[in-house]
Amino acid sequence: MFVIIQAHEYQKYAFILDQMFRLRKKVFADTLGWNVPVIGPFERDSYDSLCPAYLVWCNETRTRLYGGMRLMPTTGPTLLYDVFRATFPQAANLIAPGIWEGTRMCIDEEAIRRFSRCRCRPRLLHAAARALRMRPRPRYPHDDLKL
Repeated sequence: MFVIIQAHEYQKYAFILDQMFRLRKKVFADTLGWNVPVIGPFERDSYDSLCPAYLVWCNETRTRLYGGMRLMPTTGPTLLYDVFRATFPQAANLIAPGIWEGTRMCIDEEAIRRFSRCRCRPRLLHAAARALRMRPRPRYPHDDLKL
């Protein structure tokens, strides 16, 4: 099942979020060797402190994480603008309430053995697109920031 976890639900889903931050460390720091902030068994960066939504793929009882990603509205700080702005055309304006950034997407290779491997990432991306299209957009404290 796919679950969107918003800031007001972090405590409710603390167990699955804990697994997600551990998986991020395993994938991005340990496996890929990225230079990312690691605190103990977790990978968390400054964007995680901005109350993002997280899309998690987990079992029905919400006790086993298969994968997840962070979702940020582009009306506030994002990796796209803060880090990668120089990589897209000057005329491109990717800031709007209906445009969201998905980052730190990761899949637990051990947990998905029962699924077709080649379909896991598209499945997660499809769930993100459906969830963002169908749910009302939450309001974030930085929505009023002018960039």
